[in-house]
Amino acid sequence: DKTKVIKVLADRDVREVTTKATKVVEKGEGMEENELVTAIIRLEYADPRQVETMLTTRLMSRMGPGIAVSVPGQPIIIIRDFAPQVDYYLKLMRALDVEPKRLKLFIYKLRNAVAQDVATYLSQLSRAQMPGARQPGAMVPTETGFEATFVADTRTNKLIILTYPENYPEIEKIVRELDEQMPEGRGTIHIYQLKNVDAEKLAASLQSILTGQQQRQQRVTRPGAPEELQPIPTRIVAEKQTNSLIIEAEKEKFDELKGLIEKLDVRRPQV
Repeated sequence: DKTKVIKVLADRDVREVTTKATKVVEKGEGMEENELVTAIIRLEYADPRQVETMLTTRLMSRMGPGIAVSVPGQPIIIIRDFAPQVDYYLKLMRALDVEPKRLKLFIYKLRNAVAQDVATYLSQLSRAQMPGARQPGAMVPTETGFEATFVADTRTNKLIILTYPENYPEIEKIVRELDEQMPEGRGTIHIYQLKNVDAEKLAASLQSILTGQQQRQQRVTRPGAPEELQPIPTRIVAEKQTNSLIIEAEKEKFDELKGLIEKLDVRRPQV
């Protein structure tokens, strides 16, 4: 049928063909059609031992002449097979021998937000389970938030972010939103100067009430359930010299406390 015959071998001759010396080529160059060759390939990123295992256990036929050997301590793998097969293996290795994703450090200087608070919020987001994530027994892949680690430097109010470069633009967008300057009167630190009652006593009473509220509002979360973003805890500190209360709270909470303080800060009846 006009098929080109290179050489006819008997079964007893096959062993000699698979073990005898062959032409050595580098990077698969200089191979002739249907020639049995030995190729030396240098890898940059892939592990030669893993490549060897993949070739010998998955691709090379045990009955054929194909052999793959990694060189201990060197990023080199040696392949011996017929030229078309060697060319096929080379294409596979070029696709696999790519630079792996590497984590990178980013530092963001916050101007308005508190670095520790932002780090806490983002850490909760990175651990959050996204909609459509796998439930027990479901057959869909799990989707999670972006992979990143956040550390706050309280001294400089900077946010240190360790993540993959492709994740950073999305993270930076969220940080910018959190770092927006609050409108006048929307900050979290408020000062209320008392006129009649003692600041230390009133601060202790109010803080006791707040502690009870926070305990009642705590929700029982299921094991493994993601944490939700929570508002900053309300704290009250007495400033003795000016007889004032320093209150850290969201605007809505401060307005509620302010109404209560005004009712308590009244002049006592005189005898």
